[in-house]
Amino acid sequence: MRKITIVGAGQFGLHLGIALLRHGYEVKIVTNRTGEQIRSGRVLSSQILFAPVQAMEHELGLDQWADAGGRATASTFAVSAGMPDPIISWLYPQPGPGGQSVDQRIKMPVWMEMFTAAGGDLQIMDVGAADLDALAADTELLIVAAGKAEIANLFGRDAQRSEMDKPHRHLSMVYVNGLKPHPSGHTPSSYVQAPGVGEYVTFPCVSVNGPCDILMFESVFDGPMHAIMRDAKTSEEHVAASKKAIAMIAPWEADRVTDVTPADPLGHLSGAVTPTVRKSYAVLPSGRAVMGGGDVAILNDPLTGQGSNNASKHAEVVLRAILAHGDALFDTDFMEAAFEDHWENAQWVCKFTNFLLQPADPLPSLMFAMNTQPDLRREFLKGFIDASSFADWLYEPAAASAKIAEFA
Repeated sequence: MRKITIVGAGQFGLHLGIALLRHGYEVKIVTNRTGEQIRSGRVLSSQILFAPVQAMEHELGLDQWADAGGRATASTFAVSAGMPDPIISWLYPQPGPGGQSVDQRIKMPVWMEMFTAAGGDLQIMDVGAADLDALAADTELLIVAAGKAEIANLFGRDAQRSEMDKPHRHLSMVYVNGLKPHPSGHTPSSYVQAPGVGEYVTFPCVSVNGPCDILMFESVFDGPMHAIMRDAKTSEEHVAASKKAIAMIAPWEADRVTDVTPADPLGHLSGAVTPTVRKSYAVLPSGRAVMGGGDVAILNDPLTGQGSNNASKHAEVVLRAILAHGDALFDTDFMEAAFEDHWENAQWVCKFTNFLLQPADPLPSLMFAMNTQPDLRREFLKGFIDASSFADWLYEPAAASAKIAEFA
């Protein structure tokens, strides 16, 4: 029985760990918090899963909340120019199950219990760079998937594939109750873009206290929305700042947030992300190599909601690579090849997210065209599920014009 060790019990680590157990591998996951500490702690992310990853979770029996709510039934897009009404505004009903958001404070503790019930070894400890050699000596393959930990920095930045070298947005997020229903009758995921100011995104969620909504703000540094959001520290302060920001960036939405209150005292986050692609492995002082996974391998800004989706897709790629590898040594060639398989899809996720962080032609003409072309909206929304579908048309004006003509 081959032994695999994973550092990090998040979307990538637990998905991969549980899948490997099903295939007869001996798996250890090392993480720094118990399930109860996660349940009672601060919110971890603004996660939303699209249909392909929902299907992956269903296949593994991980979709314990498929009927719990937190599901978007439509997508809305708007462009703001600081006026009472948007200059662009459209809605498209979600095909299939729609995106779903389940608070990871609910999800990860249950997955941890499923992992141990299936025979996995879950160890609670802080892992620093100095601890990796001991872990690597006791396993055939060590995968590091603790993206925000000190050890992530052991994996060198891939300068050729990392388009950005600094954050492009200040991020603010709060879980709320009391959002008034959307006038369309749908429960949408909504995206508002204000050029030069930032973006406002909201979508439904299932959280520790039941159904709620997530309000997320991506502020251009030193812009007017950044001035409103940057000093919020508590959930109450985030809600108050959110109401001010919405009144500025999306005044037509202001009435919907009049009565919102924090969903819980720890349901807020703020900070900034430098989108980064790292090398597929790191070499420890002993000479042993360790593999990167999840956010350690690729870290994107959350603007397009790809983080958890990317993590599960990466877990599936690594799973297939391990199963195909048989009894061979898990060397650096294996690690590089597995990452390159993941990069085939992940490169388009990075390109799409970075494109929206630095909006340029032909995006404005596409947004205007989508105002009157529902089929073009459908084609655009496909890219959130599979960003590779944008490869031959989204980024070049001539190709975008041809796409607009195709759906006219």
